[in-house]
Formats: sequence, C-alpha cells, structure tokens
Amino acid sequence: MPSTRLTELQVKAAKTPPGRAQIDLWDATVRGLSLRVTSNGIKTFSLKYRNGRGKEKRIKLGRHPDLSLADARAAAMEYKARIARGEDPAADKNTPEPEEPSVSSLIDEFVKRHASFNKSGKETERILRREIEPVFGTRDFASITKTEMIGLIETIADRGAPVLARNTLAAVRKMFNWAVSRDLLDRSPCDRVKAPGKAPKRERALSTEEVRAVWLAAREIEWPFGPLVQLLMLTGQRRTEIANLRWSWIDEEKSVIAFPATIMKNSREHLLPMSRPVAEIMKNLPRFGGDDRLFRSRTNASKNVVSGFSKTKRRLDQLSGVADWVLHDIRRTVATQMNALGIQDTTVDRVLSHVIPGVSGVYNKHKYLDEKQEALERWAAFLIALP
Repeated sequence: MPSTRLTELQVKAAKTPPGRAQIDLWDATVRGLSLRVTSNGIKTFSLKYRNGRGKEKRIKLGRHPDLSLADARAAAMEYKARIARGEDPAADKNTPEPEEPSVSSLIDEFVKRHASFNKSGKETERILRREIEPVFGTRDFASITKTEMIGLIETIADRGAPVLARNTLAAVRKMFNWAVSRDLLDRSPCDRVKAPGKAPKRERALSTEEVRAVWLAAREIEWPFGPLVQLLMLTGQRRTEIANLRWSWIDEEKSVIAFPATIMKNSREHLLPMSRPVAEIMKNLPRFGGDDRLFRSRTNASKNVVSGFSKTKRRLDQLSGVADWVLHDIRRTVATQMNALGIQDTTVDRVLSHVIPGVSGVYNKHKYLDEKQEALERWAAFLIALP
C-alpha cells in the first residue's frame, strides 16, 4: 500500500475521487496509520496491525478534526508499544472478535437479519452467492465503487442475461441499502445505478407438434426431472410451485393439491384438482421415509428441492428437437392450448392461479373445483392422445 508523509493540511483537504465511496491515505511517518475518507466527507484515523497470531486487524483511533494528525500519531505509537509487548488492543475478552468487513460477511449478515424473513429471501441469497460473492467476496464492502457495480451489472447483461442483470442489481441494491440503514456504510455503491433495459416480453407458445415432442422427451427422462416436466405440462403451474410440491399438500381422497399461499406468486392459497394422468404420475413417484418432498435433491445433502434445470432443459432440447424455448413457455402453451379446446378464459385463469380482476376477484370465493377439474381432464386427454 503506497504511503506518504501526511500533513495536517493534506488531511484537511483530503477528498474522495469521483465515483469512489472511500479512500485510505497511509502515513509514512507511523507505519500502519491511515486516514479513511468517505464520499460524504467523514475522515477517520485508524491503525492497522497484526496481532500475536499473525491476524491482520484495524483499530479506530478517532475522527478528524476532533483528533488531529499529531494526536493520531501519538495514539498509534502508544498502541504499537502495547502490540510490541504482545498485547492485542482490538481484542475484547467479553465479546467474540468481529468478522472482517468483507462482502461475504455482509451477505451472511444481510441474509441472517433481513433477507431470510422475506418471501423472496432464498432467491435474493442465491443471486448474491452466485453473482456477487465470487467477484467481490473477499473485498471490504466499503471499498466497492459505483463504477465497479455498473461494470458487474453490464457484464451480466452482456453475456445475454438482461433479466438476471436486473435481478442482480435489485438484490445487491437491497443489501447495500440495508447496510446504509444499519450505519455500516455511508452510501450505497448502487445509488443511482440504472438497471439494463427490460428484455422483450416473451410470447413463445409451443405448437401442437412441439408439445408432443417435448411430452415424449419428458417421458424418456428419469426421476426427478422427467415426472416434474410432465406435471408442468399437465397442470400449467409454475416451475417453483411444482418443484416445491409436498406430500402433505395432496389430498389423495379428494384428488386435490392445496398449494399454500407462501409458495404462490400472488400469495393466495391455490386449490388444483388432479386429472387422472396427474394422479397416476403421483402414485408412481418414489417416497423417502418421512421426507415430505416429492422432488428432493438427488444427494439429499440439504433440505432443498431438486436443482439442475438447465442441464435437464438441454436434454429435453436434444431429445425433442425443439429449440428456442424456456420451461416457463410451457405455462403459456397450456393456456393457449386450453383456449383452443374451447375452455373459457376465466377457467384457464383459475387453473393457472391468475388474479381475477374486478368485483369477481374480490368477493367471489367460489373455488370452481368442478370447472378446473373438467378443464384439466380435457387438456390431459388431448395431450396424451397427440399422434
């Protein structure tokens, strides 16, 4: 780290360059003494040193101008004398040592104290772990600049993932705003960073021939992904809803799945009748003792549900010969094909758990189980009978 013989005049005039959240000015007179300057003008003296175990630490001495450069040097020299005697000035015998202020430690704290309490917490953590931690994990979170954040988001967008870029910015913005609210940061590096332009809204629906090809391909794939994709095609539900299915949600006697509000995008319970083919698939799925999940992870190393959809999608493409589609297009395809079968729009909306607008959506509490059952049976019969 470059150092210079600091003067009181330099300390008074010190500012952060444009786009930098903070800088450290190191003193050549007293080794380890630094002045940290933030973008909002806060200036703090601190001493960086290694304790008897060789661990690097930093201890704050005080803020300028309350603490002058001369007094900061004197305080630093007193601490260095204690360190030479084998003492550790930053150690507190009554409390554990604080974690280093890295991006990884900030992610841990943010997830523990904030994100884990939100419905989208798992997805937020997944994005932070996958997109942010590998790039900035070991960095002091206060050192991340707006320029670096813009570069990261643009890199994600440039690799053909504009939606992920927007979601990443949203996740990391939440984390840094939370850090600011906790006085861990003076200013977020995401402040006034604009998200990439929205990706064009997808309109892709598989043709009847493509539906047949994907259906046959799914039948060739073993558990868990083959049956999972078949259920997506038979029900039109979202991938996360089917992947998270629990045996306790299924009433086999009434042949109904009760998706809890916590798993649904609209935060409302969703009752979905099971067509005969769906019930048949359910009956043939493996069960694992007291495990409530229909689609647990292969190794069961965690309590998470199955992952690895991108690999499954590539295999579906290879087996079916269908290209330029994503799994969510199945949902749009089911709606389109049901309409083609003459099923009413309102019934299709209720099968897919869309929010019904207007007075009917607010006051009509009828579950429409019979109508949904008939629609799903008609769709399943059409799907299975495709030549």
